[in-house]
Amino acid sequence: MRDMYIPNEYVYGDKIRLTTSTPFTSIDGSPVDPDVVIIGYQIGGDPTTQVTYTYTHGNTPPDPTGSIVRTAVGSYYLEVKTRLLDPSVAVGTWDYSIIGRSGTNASDSTQTEVRKDKQLMVIPARFTIS
Repeated sequence: MRDMYIPNEYVYGDKIRLTTSTPFTSIDGSPVDPDVVIIGYQIGGDPTTQVTYTYTHGNTPPDPTGSIVRTAVGSYYLEVKTRLLDPSVAVGTWDYSIIGRSGTNASDSTQTEVRKDKQLMVIPARFTIS
């Protein structure tokens, strides 16, 4: 019997990509870059595990940590290397949000905030290959 792939399930040690599965769009449906993109996650509902990154258009660099990557107009991602986290913290349910909002540049004249809330699961590794 084969294991079935479960969407949004990762094994501890995997690199997780928190991404806008569809780009941010304007009211007419065309892709648009929000002035500010915020990507954050929290593990197991524990507020002490909350991590947030901010990408601000017009700033140099837009994300001082270099963590949020813009791949195209309206499309962004953040990669998290779970092997760099303590397994006792990393294993479990992750809640994450990707937020796009208008800022001082006002490239989005609607001044609308878009929030995409999602969830994923990190499970323990069954064995280690050496």
